[in-house]
Amino acid sequence: MHSFLQFLRDDNPSSSEDNLNFVPSDDLKYELGMLLSSRPLYLETDELPFVNSSVLNYGIRSSVYGVSAGEHSDAVNGEISSRILMMLRRYEPRLEEPVVEHLSSDEDYSFFSVTALFFRNRLKLCIKWDKNSGEFSLDE
Repeated sequence: MHSFLQFLRDDNPSSSEDNLNFVPSDDLKYELGMLLSSRPLYLETDELPFVNSSVLNYGIRSSVYGVSAGEHSDAVNGEISSRILMMLRRYEPRLEEPVVEHLSSDEDYSFFSVTALFFRNRLKLCIKWDKNSGEFSLDE
């Protein structure tokens, strides 16, 4: 199964001669990094399914970035968890049955775990959110 970015990169999707020389887990981490650092172009599209699954809504909605570190709360962590889960369901079909949970927070960061099946193997990733810059990254 191909990811959203793989479909965009493929200039001839009907070709049977595609040579996919990549390590699936490395490719996944690279593409998740791109997804975590992208922002949707149109924010008011939750009711438009075709826009939601297109490049126009790729990434994590930026409404969570307006919260300062001092205002950070469980409600914000819940919103971030749900946005990460929605993003994974829309754009990362290689991850089956994803579950996102808030792990912990300190003054500067919040940490979230992602557990899913990846080619029938259980995969666990940690996502770090910088409260000051609003940036997400894979915490390896």
